[in-house]
Amino acid sequence: MRFLDDWDRPPETRIKSVVLLAPFGVMFDKAGLAGVKVPVLMFQPERDEMLPNAFNGEWIRDSLPQRPDYRTVPGGHFIFIQPCSPELAASVPRVCADPPGVNRGVIQNQ
Repeated sequence: MRFLDDWDRPPETRIKSVVLLAPFGVMFDKAGLAGVKVPVLMFQPERDEMLPNAFNGEWIRDSLPQRPDYRTVPGGHFIFIQPCSPELAASVPRVCADPPGVNRGVIQNQ
């Protein structure tokens, strides 16, 4: 809305910290992230096949005004979704399949 373009929005004081899991970063630029003043904890899959790290998690990490606590975890984009039931794994294997040696239940518990 054009009449709100110059509106000086009040700062958001309810948010004290942020946790990001495999964040979608291509929609943000450095100017858009400049106002982030709270601590940020980021978890990024080592092999995110849906959101390439360089344009998403790493971009946000490198664009925030204060460097976040940035941690990588084994696995792909869906590593943060709960372990799948056999029925769900049969119907959407791409979401449920992890690389050999990666156990999302163990990773999530850590």
